[in-house]
Amino acid sequence: MSVLSRIAAVLVLCAPVSLLAQSASLPAVELFAPDVISGPANDGSPTFSPDGKMLFFTRYAAHWSVIVESHLVSGAWSEPEVAPFSGAWPDSSPAWSPDGKYVVFVSTRPKVPLKEMQKPGEAIPGLVSNLWRVDRTGAPIAPGSTFYLQKDASNTAAFYYIDVVDVEDPPAPRTQPANSISITSCGAVANKNPTNGSADPDAVDSTAAIQDCINQAQSQKRPYGYRKEPSI
Repeated sequence: MSVLSRIAAVLVLCAPVSLLAQSASLPAVELFAPDVISGPANDGSPTFSPDGKMLFFTRYAAHWSVIVESHLVSGAWSEPEVAPFSGAWPDSSPAWSPDGKYVVFVSTRPKVPLKEMQKPGEAIPGLVSNLWRVDRTGAPIAPGSTFYLQKDASNTAAFYYIDVVDVEDPPAPRTQPANSISITSCGAVANKNPTNGSADPDAVDSTAAIQDCINQAQSQKRPYGYRKEPSI
């Protein structure tokens, strides 16, 4: 077989494949969860949990990035909220583990927690990007889930008023940084007695102390680059 014949044979064999590729239609491309997930914000790097019901992604601002989360409830995605492990430092690029037990993400948070606020213009040590890991513990209660409150034998009242139900399991409180301000250091008292219009003689009104703490905080200048709240 001549070289010209071989080329002709190759062209004949490839022709059906080429025609098939040209006739195949491309999949339609559309916005994901428009006006809920996909909107005017600058978002990126989405990652889904293995069951497909939880989504983490990065939301960017001019000089900040934060990781937000959304849940699939009754076939619709919930409004994104800042992830509980994000917001204090620039975080981005989350990625679920294959088994769904942890998430790895990029953050500029310091490896050693700061013990006190930096002075104005002073560099924050260790402020570089590193990979961080956060473990998923317990079975989270997804938005829209139903749970019940049960009345037992010790509850003898005819009815009860329920103002707030908090189902979050927060971690232990952090140690207060040096040279920082808190409402307790300004004189506020933490107790279980009501403070607004109560006739209880042991009740303590901390309004003035809280306002004093606010005034002191407003009079201080935050060091450049120490912390900036995210713009969502």
